[in-house]
Parts: sequence; C-alpha cells; structure tokens
Amino acid sequence: MFRRALSTAVFCLFVFGATLAVQGIWSALLVANLQTTPALPWSVPVMAALLWALWSYAGGRWGPARMQAFRARSLRAGQPPRAIFTKALAAGMLGLGALVLLWTIIFELISVPIAARADLGAYPLLTVIAVVTMASLVGAIVEEAGLRGYLLVRLQREVPGPLAIVIAALVISPGHGATQGFVGPVLLWYFLADVMFGTLALVADSIRPGIVVHAIGLFIFFAFVWPADASRTVISIDSADASFWFSVAAFLGLSAASAALLIKLGRESRAARLRGP
Repeated sequence: MFRRALSTAVFCLFVFGATLAVQGIWSALLVANLQTTPALPWSVPVMAALLWALWSYAGGRWGPARMQAFRARSLRAGQPPRAIFTKALAAGMLGLGALVLLWTIIFELISVPIAARADLGAYPLLTVIAVVTMASLVGAIVEEAGLRGYLLVRLQREVPGPLAIVIAALVISPGHGATQGFVGPVLLWYFLADVMFGTLALVADSIRPGIVVHAIGLFIFFAFVWPADASRTVISIDSADASFWFSVAAFLGLSAASAALLIKLGRESRAARLRGP
C-alpha cells in the first residue's frame, strides 16, 4: 500500500514538473523573441511544432512500443460522442462565465497584489495577437494533457473520481501560488477552476472539451481581464452598486447552470458506459 501510494505521488510530481517545464520552454522562447525580433513572432511556429510533437508522443505515437497504449490511455484525448462533447462544452462555457465574474468580484472586494505580467502594449499588433493566441493554446493543451490527462487518470486508479479531482486541484495549487501569489481568495478561485476542468474531463471521459474551454478562457483573461486588474477599485459591500450585485447574481446563476449540466452529463455518461458499445 505504501509503495503504491509513493509510486503514485512520484508519478504525479513528475507530471506536474513536466507540465511546468513545457510552459517554461514557451516562456523562454517568448522572452528571446521579444528581446531580439519583436516584429517577427518566430516563437509561435517553433512552439507550435514542439507542441504538436509533445501531443503526439503523449498520445501514444512513436516508440517505445510497450508504452504506447499506456500513453494513449493516460492522455485521455479521445473524441467523445457529439452529444456529450456539445453538452460538456456548454457546461464548461457556463462555468467559464462564472469564473470570469468571480475573478472581478474578488478584485472588487479585496486588495490583491497584481502578479507581474508581460506588457505587450509596446509590440506590433500582429505579434500581440500571435503571442496571446499561442499562450492560450500552450496553457490549455499542456495543462489539460498533463493535469487532467496523465495526473488525473493516475489518481483515478487509486481513489474515486470526485476525490481524484479534489486531490489533483490541491496538488496543482502551489504552482498557482508561485505565479499568482499566495492570496487565499485567488487560490480558492484557481481551485474552483481546476475542479471544473477536472469534472469536465471526468464526465466527458476526454480532455478535448476542456482544452477548448480552457483556451478560450485564457485568451479572455490575457486580452481583457488581467490587463484591467490594476485599474479595479476596491469597494465595500455597503457601497456596492447595482452592477456589482448583478455580477454576483449572474455568477450564482451561471455556476448553478454549469453544475446542473455537469451533473446531468455525468449521469448520462455513466449510463452510456454501463450500456457498453
């Protein structure tokens, strides 16, 4: 029992480290690009090629042959049935809307240190669009493959799915704190986001819906939400206006709608698996 738990812990830490390493490669390429030839976003096609190679290998392509089936299962990147994919996508987008609102609510209620981010305003528009798009794809594909694929699949072998989702979100939490700051409400936000993406992967039995939602979400945050954080004004509940309470109501409504759809989808997926092919 102890050896199995230790093996799982080592595997999860390795996957988490590999996920951070790939994102670090993209950061290094981007910095080198912006410091040398900012008008020519060469880091984007280079990272796209690397991302394709890593995705292919993680999904079971190339040797060694004895590990191909294991890698394919661990990535969990099969195409789910269209109905399941559509419903998972809808649930994820509803959840994404709730998360965007929750982020703004947090920043309106408490003073949060703003994490350092690259200022892209001084660079050509083509470079900015290409970089933000690639950053969104890298974050979505790498995190979903590593964390909701390999890491969560391994945890599901040891504990029930819902518990595996929570454990995975807790394992990831220090990584968020290292880049975003160890601020309680912000860490809670990331925990909820990780739980949502884990649930998407679980009910769809695929990381594909999560990749789409995650990439859209990152693009929204890179382009609109995070740049506005520095200008947000902290308010008290007593002075909150109608727009604030509308945001709260919309957050609760979207959260409830997303949760209800995920629960319904989970039941349908379990019934489909019981029926078999």
